[in-house]
Amino acid sequence: MQFEMKHEGNRSRAKVLSFKPKNSEKGKADPRVDAIWDFLDAGGSRADAFDKLVALIDFGCNDAYFLTGLLCEMGGNDLAQNFEKAFFYYKTSAETTGLVEANLGVARLYYRGRGVEQDFEKAFSIYSQIAKDKNNPVACLVLGRMYLFGHGVDKDLSKARTYLEEAAGNRYAFAYAFLAVVAKEERRMFQSIIYKLKAAALAILLRCTGEEDVRLRSS
Repeated sequence: MQFEMKHEGNRSRAKVLSFKPKNSEKGKADPRVDAIWDFLDAGGSRADAFDKLVALIDFGCNDAYFLTGLLCEMGGNDLAQNFEKAFFYYKTSAETTGLVEANLGVARLYYRGRGVEQDFEKAFSIYSQIAKDKNNPVACLVLGRMYLFGHGVDKDLSKARTYLEEAAGNRYAFAYAFLAVVAKEERRMFQSIIYKLKAAALAILLRCTGEEDVRLRSS
């Protein structure tokens, strides 16, 4: 498989790589899709990668749907964002492969109202199922955020804290940032400051080890 090398910036590349599904590591997913992940890791053109992925989909490669959706959502220097297409590819990936990351993509677009009408209830349902079945820290992080701000559910600081502490236990930087908000609303000002410092320190540490670290994600 041949690619044209048009390099993306390091931060842009890392943001895509932080969404790479664990069950798409080499030897488990279609090797042609793995080759495209490697190509993106090397800073290759997202537009070129997108064209190759669509060609794989045309040949019946279900493993290509998720990364195609991710590229549509993220866009890039040479690829325009298209949230409608992102939603379609994520949903198809979720239905054909059952990837957790594909389901997270569908929930994320419902939550943000991108490419589909905003629907907190559908987002909450998907995140809840993933948290229950997979104990996924990203799902726990967003559920905590939803309970914190009352997005699609009744505001509940206790439930928000429970979910956010689960994500924080997995060293997700944004979990500490949201726990700081919880503590502030509970008038625990000193603890709020501690959480803010932990969030900042962890974010710096994770960025030093690699911008693609999944624990820097907010959704």
